[in-house]
Amino acid sequence: MKTRYVSLFLLLFLAAPAMFAQVSFQKTLTITRGTTVLTLSLGVNGDGSGGNVDNSVGLDTDALLATFQEAPAPPAPPSIPIIDATFRTLPGRVTSIPDGLGSTGTYKDYRNYFSSAQVDSFMVRLQGDDFDLNGAVLSWPTDLSSYGTSWSIKPRSGTHFATTDMIANSSVTISGPNSGAPLDVIIIKSGAFQPSPVNFSATPNPLAFGTVATGSTSPLTLTITNTGQSQNLSITGITYSFTGTDFSVVGTPPTTLGPIAPGGTATIDLQFAPIAGGAQSGSIEFTHNAAGSPTTVNVTGSGLSQGGT
Repeated sequence: MKTRYVSLFLLLFLAAPAMFAQVSFQKTLTITRGTTVLTLSLGVNGDGSGGNVDNSVGLDTDALLATFQEAPAPPAPPSIPIIDATFRTLPGRVTSIPDGLGSTGTYKDYRNYFSSAQVDSFMVRLQGDDFDLNGAVLSWPTDLSSYGTSWSIKPRSGTHFATTDMIANSSVTISGPNSGAPLDVIIIKSGAFQPSPVNFSATPNPLAFGTVATGSTSPLTLTITNTGQSQNLSITGITYSFTGTDFSVVGTPPTTLGPIAPGGTATIDLQFAPIAGGAQSGSIEFTHNAAGSPTTVNVTGSGLSQGGT
């Protein structure tokens, strides 16, 4: 069978205002075809100071880059029955290493930070007989709104999938067959927010129990997440303030939490057991080492009296 290929051009506006010293983030693109799952990482690395820590468009494997290291991918086999995905050098640029990504491409592609108005472009090549005939699913993280005011993805030509808002959605299905012709997919990111090294996020907020019948109990879990990129989140104080006695914390109420690693979570279980009808309210205040401390999570609930004792 003749091996066909499809090229994906990913054009990203990657920008971040200089609010913090560190400007590093990486996001994963996941390509799924049947039971085969491939991942690629792209992002921005470095603090704009120059040198090897700031990646160029070409290959950079300096040890200072740590998890942001790029490395040449192995050559694709002569026949690719399912799917293969790699970053490739942008058109019009020199392919050879270090100015480009080599003849086989890479699985990671990071760019250095210049300014809040910079534009960075990436190209991914997908190839394989199964992909060419049946297409694939391309997915991404759900937190892209932290890195831009709008993200959109669309085919450069053709109707393999509709133009999609990447903030409101987390994947697109690329239909087949592609008849061996190149398929360009454009991703556009506008606006920018520089990621913080440490960040406090609490969900759900408010913590709303809704209406609960008297004599019944409704549990909810509050999840604390460190959405920062490089530092642990430490919660040095937790204060519970409720207007009545209907709310309670399951187990021993924690007064501190941490350290929570970047991307990590911690949970607090609460329950609402109204003893009388009417609205109840409260709050939980967190003192922490991220921007915006202290953070307040509102707690609401309403008791439904059904009469009798």
